[in-house]
Amino acid sequence: MTINFNIGKYDNNQKVWRYLDFTKFISLMDSEKLFLARADSFTDDPFEGSYPIKNIESRKSIPGITSDLLIELERVNKKFKEYVYINCWHANDYESAAMWNLYLKSNEGLTVQTSLGRLARSIKNDRDYILHIHEIKYIDYSKDGFNDNNVMEAFCHKRKSFEHEREIRLIRTLLQYSEANDILNDPKNIIVQGGLAIDVDLDILVENIFIAPNAPGWFIDLVKAVLIRYDLIYNTSLFSRVRKSDLRFDPIF
Repeated sequence: MTINFNIGKYDNNQKVWRYLDFTKFISLMDSEKLFLARADSFTDDPFEGSYPIKNIESRKSIPGITSDLLIELERVNKKFKEYVYINCWHANDYESAAMWNLYLKSNEGLTVQTSLGRLARSIKNDRDYILHIHEIKYIDYSKDGFNDNNVMEAFCHKRKSFEHEREIRLIRTLLQYSEANDILNDPKNIIVQGGLAIDVDLDILVENIFIAPNAPGWFIDLVKAVLIRYDLIYNTSLFSRVRKSDLRFDPIF
């Protein structure tokens, strides 16, 4: 496996966070895998994998381009989303109150905190594929554009209205964009419904686990019980990495 880093302004020590409800946390612990969702499943952002107006207009000046080819290109770009799989992290030196509110529908949740370096090292190198770790850039799709010579750029840009996410993505593709005919017809039948998973070493991945600020006491005990069991089975020390949310502490007046 090859990891392609494109983390822009960040370095390997940058803290990144993944906010999880209890079900997803159990899935992570039980499977020791990170789940990558298919790009076309991100229904909260219909612009996912799309191109800004500036890029669309520039296609019309490609030598020899015809209206039929432009339509075909649009079909390929839409279909390509089914071959792209993404796992999202939040880059921040601190917990984010906004992210707690956005990604947890109840108080029974937590966030796994790691660093970009630990995230990369935790991925088990036992398969032959390329995994991209990318910083997301936020632009105005009505005015700005990006270099679309690399199809990955369509999945590494989002609208400015999502800038609060400060997103880092793990991205894997199942086909090369140059295989346009395969993208449209899928003769290899390789599309994975829903998403796919990559194996990770949790002892490396998990630096800290922060419990949701308003989590009830029984939930904290439940998380600790799960981690004690995991540590006994796999000889790890995840239990010692559980933390109260920094947002939970009482203020001083």
